[in-house]
Amino acid sequence: MLLKEIHKLVEAGFHEEALKKIKLAKRKGETNPLLLLFEALAVYDDRKDLECLRLLNQFLSKISSSHEKYHYALFTSGICLMNIGLPKESSRLFNSIPDDYPDIEKERRESHEALSIAAKAKDFAESIFKITNA
Repeated sequence: MLLKEIHKLVEAGFHEEALKKIKLAKRKGETNPLLLLFEALAVYDDRKDLECLRLLNQFLSKISSSHEKYHYALFTSGICLMNIGLPKESSRLFNSIPDDYPDIEKERRESHEALSIAAKAKDFAESIFKITNA
C-alpha cells in the first residue's frame, strides 16, 4: 500500500513528500526494489543526477533484465549520464535499449551529436595546448 502511495506522489511531482514516505518505508523494512526506482525518480526531478544514478544502479542490481522497469531505468540512467557530461556512456546505454522504446531514437541522436561535439572540442583543446605549450 505504501509503495502505491509513493508512486502516486512521485508521478504527481510531490518529491519531498515521496522521499519522506520512502524513508519511512525503509525504516519499516520495505525491500521492494521499486522503492529504489521511486527514490531515484524523486531525486532526478531535483536535478541530482549522480544520486539518481547511484539509486538506479542499486535498482538494476536487484532486478533482472526481464523486469518491466528495466529499460526505463536504463533510459533514465542514460539521461543522467548525458546531464553530467558523459555522452559516450550514455550512448552505450541508449544502444542497449530496444528500438521501439519511446523517445530512444531522439536520445540516441542527441548522444551521438554530443559525442561529435566533444570530439571536436577535444581537437580544438589539443591544438590550443600545442600553440600555448600548456
